[in-house]
Amino acid sequence: KGARGSWGERANHDLKNTRGKSFKHEKTKKKRGSYRGGVIDTAVHSIKFED
Repeated sequence: KGARGSWGERANHDLKNTRGKSFKHEKTKKKRGSYRGGVIDTAVHSIKFED
């Protein structure tokens, strides 16, 4: 819910069906400069559970 529109959401959408060696290949392609996945969010979206 807190990651909507974030860089991680876009990366997950693009890479979620990629497995194994091809994942490393696709990830490296995305890091080469033209990939603009959105703003990298630095907010914390963790949930604390009561003991």
